[in-house]
Amino acid sequence: MAGYELTPEEIKLFLEEASEQVQIMEETLIALEEDPDNPGLIQEIFRAAHTLKGGSATAGFDNMARLTHAMESLLDQVRQGEREMSSEIADPLFEGVDLLRRCLAEIAQVGHAENIDVTPLIAALEEQIGAGAAPPAAPGRGAAATKEAPGATGAGEAAPAWDPTGGQGQQAWWETIDRPYGEAADAGWVPAQDPSPAAGVPVAVEVQIAPTALMSSVRAYQVLLVLQDYGEVLWSEPSRQAIESGTAEVRRVRATLRLKEPGAGGDPERLESLERALLEIPEIVSASVAKAVSADGEAGATRADASGAEAQTPQAPAPAAASAPVPAASPEGEGRQTREAATSARGGAGGSTASTASAASAASLGQTIRVDVTLLDNLMNLVGELVIDRTRLAQLAMVDMSADELKEELTGVSSSLSRITTDLQDTIMHARMMPVDTLFKKFPRLVRDLSRQLGKEVDFEMSGNETELDRSVIEQIGDPLIHLLRNAIDHGIEPAEERRQKGKSPRGKVRLHAYHQENHIYIQVSDDGRGLNAEKILRKAIERGLVRPDEASRLSRETIYEFIFAPGFSTAAEVSSVSGRGVGMDVVKRNLEKVNGSVTVVTEEGRGTTFTIKLPLTLVIVQALMVEIAQSVMAIPLSNVTEAVQVTSADIHYARGWEMIEIRGEMVPLLNPGAIWGSGWSVEPPPGKALPVVILRSGSSPLGLKVNRLLGEQEIVIKAMGPVIGNVPGISGASILGDGSVALIIDPAGLSKAVKQAEAAERTA
Repeated sequence: MAGYELTPEEIKLFLEEASEQVQIMEETLIALEEDPDNPGLIQEIFRAAHTLKGGSATAGFDNMARLTHAMESLLDQVRQGEREMSSEIADPLFEGVDLLRRCLAEIAQVGHAENIDVTPLIAALEEQIGAGAAPPAAPGRGAAATKEAPGATGAGEAAPAWDPTGGQGQQAWWETIDRPYGEAADAGWVPAQDPSPAAGVPVAVEVQIAPTALMSSVRAYQVLLVLQDYGEVLWSEPSRQAIESGTAEVRRVRATLRLKEPGAGGDPERLESLERALLEIPEIVSASVAKAVSADGEAGATRADASGAEAQTPQAPAPAAASAPVPAASPEGEGRQTREAATSARGGAGGSTASTASAASAASLGQTIRVDVTLLDNLMNLVGELVIDRTRLAQLAMVDMSADELKEELTGVSSSLSRITTDLQDTIMHARMMPVDTLFKKFPRLVRDLSRQLGKEVDFEMSGNETELDRSVIEQIGDPLIHLLRNAIDHGIEPAEERRQKGKSPRGKVRLHAYHQENHIYIQVSDDGRGLNAEKILRKAIERGLVRPDEASRLSRETIYEFIFAPGFSTAAEVSSVSGRGVGMDVVKRNLEKVNGSVTVVTEEGRGTTFTIKLPLTLVIVQALMVEIAQSVMAIPLSNVTEAVQVTSADIHYARGWEMIEIRGEMVPLLNPGAIWGSGWSVEPPPGKALPVVILRSGSSPLGLKVNRLLGEQEIVIKAMGPVIGNVPGISGASILGDGSVALIIDPAGLSKAVKQAEAAERTA
């Protein structure tokens, strides 16, 4: 059977849907390692694999279909109680998840996954399934059914000659239910074949596809694939040929099916199983299954009920069957709830390693955001109001009125525009917000693989997953969180024996917590491991020339801990495959600085360490402190401003070749913009007068910036600097002000970096 040809838009939807199913499989596998006997979890992962297999076969991605079929067959042994969940089963399944992600990435790049070799892993899975117990034929393009019924059609064939309705439509079709086989055959409702139990009893199927489904033909094709898994499709409307052509929307599929197992047509459990399988297809709102005819000539056909209630004698249904109710405590529901609650990553010895695929997946997001239709409706309403105000302005230009009348009208329009643009801004910002769970849910696999690779036992806890952040911020924090988690497991958590000697539980704990406070989001990565050794860090800093020995004794512990973020800094005695090269923490700080974020560390030796990341809610529109420097208006994000003070020449001290001021007992470097941007940007205090100084903070290091004037606070829209201008130290972007002028946006992290580079050059001079 030829596969349904997807359009580029449908491929995007397939990739999104398939990625979700792969993520469900990974999360459920992790939860199953903690609770291997949970039938809900087993059913959950089996359902995800089955859905992915059907979707892949529908789209013609044979590699994925074959691989998921092998994974599904192994999972089915666990589901049927033939095997117990173990690392021997979990490890190849995890490898399958990684390989499926590679296939999806390949499809996104080149439109197919033919270059991905899945054969070795399929062989490993089949070896687990057991020699001599070969799985059923894998589905794929052209391999979903091995026997075509009389009248059944494939691509390019004529429409079926046999119509069970006799051309009279749906009501006549449903009247075929509960008829003796001979009578039905004489009427032309079913083929004139052997009605014996060995031949199987036909069943009637009707499936309703959601009106909002964007890939209705794909869903209809998936329905046919499920039916072919259960038996022989005798007739369908639309025909296979019509579905594969993809030329029309399909909202309902009707079919007559002969089940594979003898006598299965009278088995309520088999009918219910078929109905559940149909309802598991995305965007299927209802499915009705009933015995089409009675082989023994007796009345009383059995009808499946998705609610799992006792089978009943069917009544002729309405043309559009209602959506079947879902049981309150179905195995699928139990599995989903258990999987969401299970956040522990089981450690211990094992052959599985932390794969590049899992880390890359954790750090990346797709290019689409799901938006509620209600939000889009609100946007349309706001745009409609904007059109009204535009019309009002156009009319004002044509009407002859006095200045006072014109002023009054313009004031009204201005007030309306202000309200609309504020609402528009809030709505757009809300559309860009995503829960951090989008990123967090990818970390349990990373922790699981790392702990197994390092031979450590680690419990991983996550909280605050519902906390929302701007999408652009989430995209930047994936790598920093990966590095922090790697360091927590590799350097923080001790081996089990060492923990026992210290009186700790042999299982270490790593916690990832997000919360919202004021205008910022905070993410904490904490562990109960060794903690940081300040003396060891300080010795390494002196050795690398980051601080002079005579200055070391005056440094606070917070300042000492800042050295771990220096490029190439590491106190690890050995370089492991996970960390120890001194590049991870540098990446953490640099990526966070790109989004005006910061990171601080609190640690207690022998008790553990907590890294706290502070992030702005959004990078698009921010509150800024407007200042004047050398007759130019500049903006400083308020999230980086600690305070503003007035400084006289008497307040300035000199140390390490720099001007310094004392703020509440702390010595703060004082930066003149001219030292970074050239003499034309120098700021000098007027004779005998105080000079405004803005205290900036990037990380835990304060910096005082000289300015000519403080102009107040203002909301600004951040625009990136173009490639023509390039990177300017201490400048992160620009913004257009209300009067049309351009204000450069100061980057405190860039200024701090420039100061540290100058200090390092001074020390080595």
